[in-house]
Amino acid sequence: MKDKLEEYKERKKRKMERKDKWEKWKKTQAMFYRKTSTNYKKWDYFESEEDSQDEAEPILPRDDPNFKAMEADMQDRKKRRKRDRKEAEELKVKGNEALKKGLYKSANKYYTDALELIKDLLPLYTNRALARLKLEDYTGVIDDCTRLLEYNEVFNDGFVKERDLCFKAFVRRCQALRGQKDYELALKDLEEAKKLYPEDKDVNKLIKLTQEDIELEQRVRKIMSNSELLEGKEYLDFILDFLQGRKDQAAPSQDPKQEKQHCFHEIT
Repeated sequence: MKDKLEEYKERKKRKMERKDKWEKWKKTQAMFYRKTSTNYKKWDYFESEEDSQDEAEPILPRDDPNFKAMEADMQDRKKRRKRDRKEAEELKVKGNEALKKGLYKSANKYYTDALELIKDLLPLYTNRALARLKLEDYTGVIDDCTRLLEYNEVFNDGFVKERDLCFKAFVRRCQALRGQKDYELALKDLEEAKKLYPEDKDVNKLIKLTQEDIELEQRVRKIMSNSELLEGKEYLDFILDFLQGRKDQAAPSQDPKQEKQHCFHEIT
């Protein structure tokens, strides 16, 4: 009986620590908010089934039927979660196999089914983000990557503990943002990715390309805002210059699926 009471106290202590992290995260959530992603604010989503049971003080009498029912329920939850995790791992393997074969819709389905069972199997988010990136479901990619990054910010005190997963999340979200032509937000994600792996050559190349895209957008906006002042020849000269520069610099950004950075496409 004492063991059960101590287990309950320890579980409650861990839960309070996570809630404290949650409150700290809410103060900095603006840093991670993306206009196209879901703003996840419900604590219950991050709370595991094992810890979401009644907070009432435990009933100590060993022969109390309510206590026995609660104890049985705890055991059932534990068994169910163990079973669900095993099934989720199997679905993850199937999803990885489908992704390697180029069956992106099937991979997306396997990962989604796995996440219905287990919400904290983190590689599922980056893997599904990759499948959705191939399907050009940019909003889905942003949602998956944002959720993983927010989870790590709340529960792992940042991005270092799951460095590889967070790196992939930042880069894949960047690629989705580039697909939506939102280059400024994409650049912010690349800067975060670079903090995790400063010497990564592919990230540095993509940073340069994204900066060029931003400059090109600014140039176009400037010209268009003054289009009424341009004379015919001046406007034609700009169009020719624009097309020539676009051909040399920005072709990869037209189709994010064709960006060949190998580390961005690894399956976890």
